[in-house]
Amino acid sequence: MPYINAVIRYTSLLEPDGFFAAEGRTVAVETDAESWAESFRKEKDFAHWRIESSARLLRNATVFCFTSRTLRARSAVAVVVTHRGPRPEIVVSKNLNLITVLRERGIIDDSTPITRRATAAEVKGRHVLGLLPLYLASMAASLTEIPMRLSNEDYLAMQRTGLSLERTRAVVSNPVTYKVEQLADDGVDR
Repeated sequence: MPYINAVIRYTSLLEPDGFFAAEGRTVAVETDAESWAESFRKEKDFAHWRIESSARLLRNATVFCFTSRTLRARSAVAVVVTHRGPRPEIVVSKNLNLITVLRERGIIDDSTPITRRATAAEVKGRHVLGLLPLYLASMAASLTEIPMRLSNEDYLAMQRTGLSLERTRAVVSNPVTYKVEQLADDGVDR
């Protein structure tokens, strides 16, 4: 069953930077977002709640806004479902700022193995997050990429020193998961 990552923040700010910087936590659960939100609401005993589609605020995430009489100082608990799909079992990336953002958004946690270069043995049959050559991607159970909306200045910065953490937060988009299959065996032993 696919899992979801829910990023819970105690805030009334739904702007991306303010939201992810707010106090809170992330959870990864094997359920659908609406079921999880309902169980969270019951667990926390929120009086009222609503679901908002928030593409304009947080790029195609689903935001559940809960209001409660017990949280007067903080007007809402916002939950953003940032990823739906198989839970990444290994991350292939050299970008430390990207890894930080993935952890902040709950897409991976501290226990997720990270490697700069993957081998066939590391990816075979596993759910991989990162970029792989197609022959390795075809060995993985699935491949999840994190699209980044980069400007020309961003490409130049990446060549010189890399993107800052703040800029990485701004350009990272929602994960996209693929299944890559080799159509015919070419007889080459990899």
